[in-house]
Amino acid sequence: MKNRNRLAGLAMVLVISVVVLGCGAGRVAPPAPEATKEPGVSRTPVEWRSDGLIADNEYTSHQKIGDIDVYSRVSGDTVMFGLRASTQGYLAIGIGAEDRMKGADILTCYVKDGKAVVTEVHSTGPYGPHPSVQTSTVAQVSGTQKDGVTIVEFTRKLAPGTSDSKPLKIGDNQLIWAVGPGTDIEQKHSQRGNGTLVLVQ
Repeated sequence: MKNRNRLAGLAMVLVISVVVLGCGAGRVAPPAPEATKEPGVSRTPVEWRSDGLIADNEYTSHQKIGDIDVYSRVSGDTVMFGLRASTQGYLAIGIGAEDRMKGADILTCYVKDGKAVVTEVHSTGPYGPHPSVQTSTVAQVSGTQKDGVTIVEFTRKLAPGTSDSKPLKIGDNQLIWAVGPGTDIEQKHSQRGNGTLVLVQ
């Protein structure tokens, strides 16, 4: 009797196992969502194009400085930049700040109505103001905005040579950065900070 009960119990376990395993037969698990791949960098980069898109191996360096991805590449006396941030407003970097914002050469970038704009202003105090008189030491400006992400590309001389412009150098460069909620550059930033840009040649 005991053997019969034991065999019956084993048979029941086998039936349940077949039913449970059989329920999943023919089902294919959905593929895991692909992670967004960061564009690669290379010491032997491909041709640089100012098209508002950061291509794979287009730059020689990539750094996360606060909320801004800074891609850079030096060729002779010129730096190619690709800046990217999760914003539909502006993103800005400031070069050569002496005390908070004071003395900084601030490049503010945004895309409006499909057109990329980079303005350059010079802060006269630790908390501003930014004089309305603007200069420009940048060239080949382009940009795109998609899915809440803004990308702006441009070139700038390491040492522009104008009276208010601050030079960059190979090696460490102290930056301040900011991200704003809109494209009005007079509107206060929503995030800000500082960091170090390392330029390589």
